[in-house]
Amino acid sequence: MPEIVSLHEGKDTLYDECMGYLRSKMLFADDICPIFLASIGCHIANEYQLKSGTSIYSYKGLPEDLCLHVAIIAPAGFSKGHTFKLFLHPKFGIIPFPAKISGKVTEAGYVGTIKENGLVPGMAERYSHGIIAFNEISNLFITSQSQHSGELLNQVLESLSERHVNKKLASGEIDFDTYLTLWGGTNPGRFDFSGGMERRFAFVARAWSEEDLELLKKDRKEKRGEKVDYSKSNELRRSFELLKRQFEVEKVSFEAGMMEYVFESSDSHLRMQIMERALIGKNVLEWHGERELKIPFSEGNKRFIDNIREMYEKVAFGTDISLLMNVIGQGGKSRGELWNMFRRFGYTFEKFETLLETCLKLSLIGVKVNTSKEGIEKTFFKRSMKG
Repeated sequence: MPEIVSLHEGKDTLYDECMGYLRSKMLFADDICPIFLASIGCHIANEYQLKSGTSIYSYKGLPEDLCLHVAIIAPAGFSKGHTFKLFLHPKFGIIPFPAKISGKVTEAGYVGTIKENGLVPGMAERYSHGIIAFNEISNLFITSQSQHSGELLNQVLESLSERHVNKKLASGEIDFDTYLTLWGGTNPGRFDFSGGMERRFAFVARAWSEEDLELLKKDRKEKRGEKVDYSKSNELRRSFELLKRQFEVEKVSFEAGMMEYVFESSDSHLRMQIMERALIGKNVLEWHGERELKIPFSEGNKRFIDNIREMYEKVAFGTDISLLMNVIGQGGKSRGELWNMFRRFGYTFEKFETLLETCLKLSLIGVKVNTSKEGIEKTFFKRSMKG
């Protein structure tokens, strides 16, 4: 192993330095950013495995793909695109990998195509060792229903699970390996990860509130006109570049207590796998040059796993349902008050009414009818989940 140039000039690790910077650039960084940082650490570890031929983590004697794909679920305007830019933007993004922030993509755009003058590589090949972020990942489902891109979703799933893409065309065959990391954003009302997507992703989700909207407004008012300065983001990019060049370990191991904590915190072997990868990625950014990357049973790692579990629970419950329950709060809300909030969250009235009706049918919420001189007013309230 070559001599390690200091990766951490002060007492903070690269993970801590990144979190400090991200807190200065966005609200809710402590909820949103840790999983994305872990994903970057996983990408570094996986690239090391590929280039060195060393399997640093295995299952049943077979090497594990360590990439951690991430989906952030939040209403329109709640930092999805801003988060992607802070990490991936070519000028001020902090990571040194090939990266692409994309909107819609067709099957040919993702896989590639063959024209008269030869192969036109798709995104999965051009960024085969990079990160692709879809601002609205639900577009993959929508586009895959079109006639020209019927296999798009299957090709995406294949690229993430098998790390290989194959497409036979009348003009020839497209065949390549890809080790990209995929990020995606989506609104709660559009969230649908059926068909195998859900088990391939770690999720970022939180209980958004009216107070969050006010904080975003206040932040916009107070932070306008600040001087453009890329010095810190460039410094972090150089630190990631240094880590990418120097990262070299023989194996990854978990302290027994940490692995037991992961086991107890997960509801399936698939969740365990996601949690293991996330911990590896986080601890890659805390690496100091040891030959063995040991994942300690620490309070920081425990909180990290707790956050992942809580986010999965929100997703399993339904992110739009969690949003409604949070907005109703303890005191209850009228239909007008609820609609006013969900309108600001980017919902159409039809989707809002459908969500309200669903929660009523599931007995998650109830209705109190109040009669006054002004007329009849209905107040929606959360029902107790006990029993």
